[in-house]
Amino acid sequence: MLLGYGPDQVSAFQTRAAADGTYVGKVDGDPGPKTRAALHMSLVKMDSTGHAAVVAAPAPVVAPVDKPVAVVAKGSDKRGWLWGGGLATAGGTVWSSFIAGDRTTQIVIGVGVLAVVAIMLFFGDRIIRRVKTLRDEIGNA
Repeated sequence: MLLGYGPDQVSAFQTRAAADGTYVGKVDGDPGPKTRAALHMSLVKMDSTGHAAVVAAPAPVVAPVDKPVAVVAKGSDKRGWLWGGGLATAGGTVWSSFIAGDRTTQIVIGVGVLAVVAIMLFFGDRIIRRVKTLRDEIGNA
């Protein structure tokens, strides 16, 4: 028995091989040279486990990207020092310096805090617009 066909099933093999395209000739039940060639081609198409070998199709060509991908430093997509406890540490340091400091230190810190608040009040919208513009430019780049 070879390829699931017995010696008396030559015509059945020839029919299947003709459908596969490995046998050319008339189905006559004769195990002649054309039948043996079709048998050989069927065996060559099999893998080592006895199953039909799978022919892998070539991978498609990847189209080039129209827009460049922005290169960003590793970890830059995470929140920075401001959210990682840095703001609380800085705020605590400024507050303790304000409480424990002399009159000059308190005035300097007070003026500095007022300056930051004034800048954010007067220029906050411009800063936010510029940040949004930069994000859009990076996203569209």
